[in-house]
Amino acid sequence: MTVRLHEATLARHLQPIRGMALAQAIYASFQIGLLDALARGPQQVAGLAGELGLHPERLDGLSDYLENEGLVERDGPAIALTDLGTELLAVRPWYDLLVGGYASTFGQLPAVLRRDAGYASRNGASVAVGSCGISQHDALPMALALLDTMPAPSTVVDLGCGDGTFLADIAVRNPEVPCIGVEPDEGARNAAETVAERLRLNNLRVVAGDAIHYEDAEGTTQPGTCYLTAFVLQELLEQSGEQAVIDLLRRTFDRDPSASWIVIEVHRLHPLNTAGSDLALGYYNPYYLIHRITEQRLVPAGEWHRLFDAAALEVVREVFPATEYDPLGLKVGFLLRARRS
Repeated sequence: MTVRLHEATLARHLQPIRGMALAQAIYASFQIGLLDALARGPQQVAGLAGELGLHPERLDGLSDYLENEGLVERDGPAIALTDLGTELLAVRPWYDLLVGGYASTFGQLPAVLRRDAGYASRNGASVAVGSCGISQHDALPMALALLDTMPAPSTVVDLGCGDGTFLADIAVRNPEVPCIGVEPDEGARNAAETVAERLRLNNLRVVAGDAIHYEDAEGTTQPGTCYLTAFVLQELLEQSGEQAVIDLLRRTFDRDPSASWIVIEVHRLHPLNTAGSDLALGYYNPYYLIHRITEQRLVPAGEWHRLFDAAALEVVREVFPATEYDPLGLKVGFLLRARRS
């Protein structure tokens, strides 16, 4: 039997498809340089096509689409960003992460939900770029706040440094402190090295490796090193298990009792649809799903406390993002030290 659909019902259930197409169009607009070009002011479509090496008629079609979504406005052959479109420039990292890094991941849902299926893949370089960009708004301020409460470390080691922008900010603020980024993804390492060269940071270097296998083979760290993991232990937890996390932390402090460790993770909260924040369903809901299918494990903050305690560590301080940016407090930073006898 054919069900006759009312327009309102059809339109309501097509909103997710609209969102899918819009997210891809916005991400493409970033990738081709369109939004950066329009940030300079109104531009002629034909001129933009020549400047960016784009197909003029197809760019015209994309411009129509973005106009219909309220992101650009047209005045004859010229287009310009609207206020809404201008706001997009500040949120590019979320598109790098969720669209560039994970769009293909969502497409793998039917396969990975089957019994005995493996984990979904992702674009590691885009995840690293997006994650580091987002961290400028939350993880970095939290890490800097924790660093400000402790004596200057002898060395900072960022395990899973991504594209290096996070560690670069720390290196800029602490020019006398050697900063070492450890990163398994070659694309992310190359990006991190580019950041270090561009900023002329003589105190920052990047090495290949991952958190669980990293050892300071060259002896460049000294007693009093501060280790840093931002959204890394959640991967180790799923890929290698609780004991691997405990052993990694304990091994570090056995080697250097004067060390410190900054851990930044995401608290898992359910349900999210009663959280009273649009950010809950707009960001954290897809973020949580991604982590369930890509060999990462998000746990409630209390579980991290239990693991730290099992590693004979104490939580010296906890910090959260600024409430005007993220009122949910689902990201949390811990400063860890060896437990006093």
